[in-house]
Amino acid sequence: MISAINDPNGDVPAELRDPPVEKNSDPNHLQKLFYKALENLRVEKKWTGNILSVNVIKYFNKLYRYVVKSTVGLDIPGFEADEEKVEWISGALMNIVDHAFNIDPTHAACRRYRCPLPDGSFHPWCGVQSQKPDWKIHLPGGKFLDRTATPGYYEGVREVMARFAKKEVIYKQLHTSDTNTNESINGMVVKGYLPGGKAQQNGQSGVYGWA
Repeated sequence: MISAINDPNGDVPAELRDPPVEKNSDPNHLQKLFYKALENLRVEKKWTGNILSVNVIKYFNKLYRYVVKSTVGLDIPGFEADEEKVEWISGALMNIVDHAFNIDPTHAACRRYRCPLPDGSFHPWCGVQSQKPDWKIHLPGGKFLDRTATPGYYEGVREVMARFAKKEVIYKQLHTSDTNTNESINGMVVKGYLPGGKAQQNGQSGVYGWA
């Protein structure tokens, strides 16, 4: 579709297409790809038990979504330019991994990456930084992940996160649109008009995750 828009007759050289139409990355798609990448890591490493279990993957995915949603589309003091937003989001995403593995028991970086709210305040999503007496670690067994549990655990998760925390990936998410409406229409067309067609039903998880 995009190629047809850019070059409807198929005879326009690439260097003459100005400006080219590009597809915006749908944050929902990227979150699903992130989830899948963690699943693939678990399979590739043949990890079992609580080592990158479904609940752990859901935890990382939920926090990924929360961090992105906390800044994209909001007019928040302190983020005067897209570059500042992207820089913050990238650092915050990488901090999710360090937080989950309790790399710094003081969780000083978690204070730096408190998620901003529209009113200019911050959400202390990290239980350590919230200093609430009843805070909980929302990970299996109520414990931070063990970096020494199996070789390459921390490094593997961090490498996956780094791919999705790249600035060029985040830049593509600096919008509030998604393709869910189009996909719903496409699904109905496939289901209603193609033999054996079956529309996909995509469930959405919650936005917020903490500790």
